[in-house]
Amino acid sequence: MLLDELGADMASGELSSLVDICIQHLTLALQVAGRGRQAQALLRPATGCLRLLHAELNEYIRRQDYRFLSKPGGAESDAPWRAIARRRSKGAAWD
Repeated sequence: MLLDELGADMASGELSSLVDICIQHLTLALQVAGRGRQAQALLRPATGCLRLLHAELNEYIRRQDYRFLSKPGGAESDAPWRAIARRRSKGAAWD
């Protein structure tokens, strides 16, 4: 279970495994974790990743303007697809 792994990761100081957690599983893990250290340890890396994705989505949208279409894309090029992947885990039904 994620929270069992989280406990081991917290002890080692390694939380990089949370970079790819989807919103659905993050929500479930936060419900189980409650309001303690585990919840904070879940939120820190997830919040940073979501903020970066948000910034890249903004840049992707800006680059869709005809004035910027000739400029080469960067990390934001696949941001919409990463946002969709983050919304749900693979194989989950859409609401």
